[in-house]
Amino acid sequence: MMRQLLIALQFLTILPVRIKELIRGEDYRGVLAYFPLAGMVLGGIMAVPALLLGFLPSLALAAALVAAGTLITGGLHLDGLADSCDGIFSGGSRDRILEIMRDSRIGTFGAVGVAMVLILKVSFLAGFEHVVMVKMMVLALVFARWVQSFACAQFAYARTEGKANYFFQYASMKDAGVGGFFLMVMLIIFVGVKGVLIGISALVPVVLFLHCVNRRIQGMTGDTVGASSEIAEVSFLFFSLVFV
Repeated sequence: MMRQLLIALQFLTILPVRIKELIRGEDYRGVLAYFPLAGMVLGGIMAVPALLLGFLPSLALAAALVAAGTLITGGLHLDGLADSCDGIFSGGSRDRILEIMRDSRIGTFGAVGVAMVLILKVSFLAGFEHVVMVKMMVLALVFARWVQSFACAQFAYARTEGKANYFFQYASMKDAGVGGFFLMVMLIIFVGVKGVLIGISALVPVVLFLHCVNRRIQGMTGDTVGASSEIAEVSFLFFSLVFV
């Protein structure tokens, strides 16, 4: 259990988590089930300074939370969002989309996509009272990490090789189900029955995005999974504002 969580944290964050032993392909088996727990760890780390900064105006605190989340993940998922936007909106063929997504340079679509997501995150978070804001940010992180495990388990890997290959190779709906159960428990504990309604509603835009990507490139890549995570956070925060 601890090894799988550490692998998840090592991949998803810039936290000083390093596994001394060589990580083999089979070590990725079951790791996706711990993605939501890794999201909870991230949220817990962010919650402490966020609560200490409770004296800040709502907009400033929301911006600080979003900035902290970006830093602690190394901008990994925002990078995936940028690459996905550049590739998918290029209008090219499947091979051309995959080629563009490998390019480390950011294009117009990528820059616009990242800017829109950051603005929406800050705006939605600023709509909550401070304590509720922190709580919803934590839950959004848990939800978004579960979405990543769901995407890997539900869809094939669109490339023949890549950093995310092992996650797809050893993914299973059982792992997504275990992570989903953890997510539901957290939603009910922190929000009650409304939490389940938020989670189900927030999943709709994410599933639409995933199916759109799957039609274009016949599968997923690490970039599109990262993009789905960012979309999931925005979707969760939006529906939290609607129902809470």
